[in-house]
Amino acid sequence: MMKYFSTMKLYLPIGIVSAILVIIISYFSPGIIQTVDDGWLNIAYRIRGESNIDSSIAVLYIDADDIKALGGLPLKRSYYALLANALNNRGARVIGFDIAFSESNVEYKQHDRLFASVIHNINNVVLSGYFQTISDTGTSVEENIPSRFLIPFNNNAQWHYGSRFDLPYRTLCDAAGGMGHSHFNNSKNVPLFIATQGKLLPSFAFELIRVCLSKSNAEIAFNQNNVSIQSNGNNINFPFDKDGNLNINFVGGIQSLNLISAVEFLKSYDANSINNKQENIQNFIQGKIVLFGIISEGRSKFIQTPFSDEFPSIGIHAMVLHNALNKNFLEYSNTTLNTILILLLGFFAGVLLAIRKEIYRLLSVLGLATLILALSLGLFSLNNFVLPVSAPIFTIVLSFTVGIFYRHRSMKTFMRHLSEERTQFINEIEEKQSALEKLQTELAGSSSADRTSDRDNMLVQIKKYEEEISRLRTAAIDYQPDLSSTENNQPEMEIFEGIAYSTNGPMHEVISFIQKIANTPSTVLILGESGTGKELVARALHVRSERKSRAFIPVNCGALSESLLESELFGHEKGAFTGAMKERPGRFELADSGTIFLDEIGDTSESFQVKLLRVLQDGTFERVGGTSIKKVNVRVIAATNKNLKQNVIDKTFREDLYYRLNVLTIHLPPLRERRDDIPILIQQFLQEEDEKMRCSLGVMNALRQNPWKGNIRELQSIVKRAILIAKTENRTLIQLRDLPDEISKTTIVSLDFEEHIPMLLRAKKFSRNSISETAKELGGISRGTVAEYFRGYCFKTFCESNWDIEKTVKIISGSDNQDYNEKIRNKISDYFNNAIELVDPVAGIEENIQKSKPKYKNLPQKYHTYLNKLIESYCQRSWLKL
Repeated sequence: MMKYFSTMKLYLPIGIVSAILVIIISYFSPGIIQTVDDGWLNIAYRIRGESNIDSSIAVLYIDADDIKALGGLPLKRSYYALLANALNNRGARVIGFDIAFSESNVEYKQHDRLFASVIHNINNVVLSGYFQTISDTGTSVEENIPSRFLIPFNNNAQWHYGSRFDLPYRTLCDAAGGMGHSHFNNSKNVPLFIATQGKLLPSFAFELIRVCLSKSNAEIAFNQNNVSIQSNGNNINFPFDKDGNLNINFVGGIQSLNLISAVEFLKSYDANSINNKQENIQNFIQGKIVLFGIISEGRSKFIQTPFSDEFPSIGIHAMVLHNALNKNFLEYSNTTLNTILILLLGFFAGVLLAIRKEIYRLLSVLGLATLILALSLGLFSLNNFVLPVSAPIFTIVLSFTVGIFYRHRSMKTFMRHLSEERTQFINEIEEKQSALEKLQTELAGSSSADRTSDRDNMLVQIKKYEEEISRLRTAAIDYQPDLSSTENNQPEMEIFEGIAYSTNGPMHEVISFIQKIANTPSTVLILGESGTGKELVARALHVRSERKSRAFIPVNCGALSESLLESELFGHEKGAFTGAMKERPGRFELADSGTIFLDEIGDTSESFQVKLLRVLQDGTFERVGGTSIKKVNVRVIAATNKNLKQNVIDKTFREDLYYRLNVLTIHLPPLRERRDDIPILIQQFLQEEDEKMRCSLGVMNALRQNPWKGNIRELQSIVKRAILIAKTENRTLIQLRDLPDEISKTTIVSLDFEEHIPMLLRAKKFSRNSISETAKELGGISRGTVAEYFRGYCFKTFCESNWDIEKTVKIISGSDNQDYNEKIRNKISDYFNNAIELVDPVAGIEENIQKSKPKYKNLPQKYHTYLNKLIESYCQRSWLKL
């Protein structure tokens, strides 16, 4: 936990600074962010789906065909008079005409008077008008809007100001029951009021509500961000934002409107009047707010909404009415809330960036972004609240991107420092190697006549240089990060229920067997040395069985005395022994229908084994101090590091219990037999502790060579210890000095190319580029040096195998794969045949060695003896040309 908080301190500033940067961008350049938020709002609308507007709102319209049939625009005012009269007769509560009646018709003045007369008699008609100029500042232009339509100025918001209002002709204006402006800013909002003449002119929809409720302007109440009209104890509210706008909440597209053709309505009205029937029309009109407007391309305005690319302007007023009657105007979060949200997300993003595992960190960040989208969608769908998502998600993405860049830059800096230090060692190696080769050349050119003391002195110097070069190479390797986990030719890794292993190793068969037997009810005996992962295997058996939803109960039998073990497993009754203050169920009862894991079963006493045998036979037992028989259904998995078969022979373990336990047996190989799994396990332990941690090539090689008497448990302990030591020095590379002395000192002494080169080539499966890659990993030495060391190793192995080529191949390859070994055989056969290329079997051994001097040229000095033996054995026919 402390490690996590330490890492979190590094990444919290990244999240907070990212949040502050997004806040600044949102304030000074809101355009892009607003565009993204608008796009998300449209998606939220689509997810929420469409519905119909309030049934108390009806929209009458005339379209292009109606206009043509009626003789074109402008229509005669007598037509409007007829329509208004018909609507009133059919019980409309209020009628709104969203039509421009700004000029009196000189040719048909009687129609104008008729229309005005009908409007005056009805007294529930609201007309609309339009300001030719809208601005954010006041105007000195004097308007002629009757004061009865205006509301006293209120400074709760930054109202829009209007001038040059297209007022309906005077007689019609005087007859109207109300007047409202028909402006809307866009598809998102409508100005609630527009300031003019020092007062406020309400919007068309607001005025329809006021007239519908028969309220005077004096009965309108202004609050902080809300205007309300009281109706029968129930307030109809119009919440406005700081700019005085109503935020429209669309319930659907044009199909959501309660539409009826005005022409069809009048036809139906006339027909029903003659037949004295009015049911259909009355149901559509009676008691409703009726809007009338033109819906025709080129004759009226259309706008884009979340549900429609061409939504009629009359529909905007209908949506505002719907929002007012149902109290579901959109509410947008304010600047303060947005700022707090962005800062909080910056904080949480910083917290999540500290997660060690890359995949978990990515999933957490994606989860946080998904949570914001889900929260925004939920608030919008349930409460009509619009929570912005672009700035919060941009904060998360920016934090994550900067965090990745920071990690990458830190790792790049770290790798550069390592490379610089390693280069210093390589330069020293080259100097020492050059001096060594010079001495070897002098020694090879000296004759037996030269003074013995000079030759001995050269041999001492050669040995000194070889030791120094070996030390420098060890240091260089210790500054080279191990990249085995990223190599494509490394053994393929699998993880089965927490068990990491290579697919070509001995654990592959073990895992396959576990998968086969996991779902059987049979008892399982797990055999293996301490630390090989027996409990992990037992848990895997449980998780992969039908009992996985029930309890898994582990018991370490070797850690408890016989009396405590019996009480622990079978439970005890109250008063069964001193201290038994109450009854207690045992582990078998707790594991009923599940699995019990009995670890170190080989350390139990014979008397206890008798009681355990009874449970295994029929599932029954008695609590300590009890008389009643308990019965359970438990799967038993036992484990031991003992040789139970030998214990049976020695009479220390009951034979009948052994056969009862040994139904299915799993043998876990020790770690020394799982060499290919060691890098995989190390990588897993590093990821669990700190994913930034790496180990040097020297450390990896040392850990692969260790005998691991404590197996995986010992390996894990040493890796954890090394990580802690490295962190105290603020390093992310584990080096040899971080390992225990018994490993590091032995490794430093034995860290020789003879051991490393074959191992690295073997890990790369002797691929075409394996020599070049090995040279790079070993501190950037030459490719030829690697090849010569490997050639000498082949000579040595062949000699020590007593000229048995097949045995030599198996030792070098470390595999039983025939195809793989055939490739190795061909390669080393070329080495051997080339070594004896100049040998004449008829000549003497000394003569052949002298003739073969070119074959010794680049071969390391330590392998010259083996080449001598190779030539000698060939001359003696110990082996034939391959």
